[in-house]
Amino acid sequence: MKICEFARSHFVTASPNTAVRELIDMLDIYQMPLIPVVDEERVVLGVVCSADIWNAFSKFEGACSTLSAHQIMSSPAVLLDECESMDSVRLAISR
Repeated sequence: MKICEFARSHFVTASPNTAVRELIDMLDIYQMPLIPVVDEERVVLGVVCSADIWNAFSKFEGACSTLSAHQIMSSPAVLLDECESMDSVRLAISR
């Protein structure tokens, strides 16, 4: 199995309505740097990373138990094909 096949079939995602507490658990359990937030058609809407969660805690003074992924995610997400060169990645990040 190729890495890209594994990632497509086993990659953890969140819905826009996923609670912040669940996002924290997902980042911890799966040891992932970020969680893609996808809609019903699995289109990536954005991503949530630990910095997004810290920013939410800071902005809402720790009272973010009612917040969900769509309220704290970074968007738009930069998406690249898994076969792209590192130069393409550097170019996308620099934009």
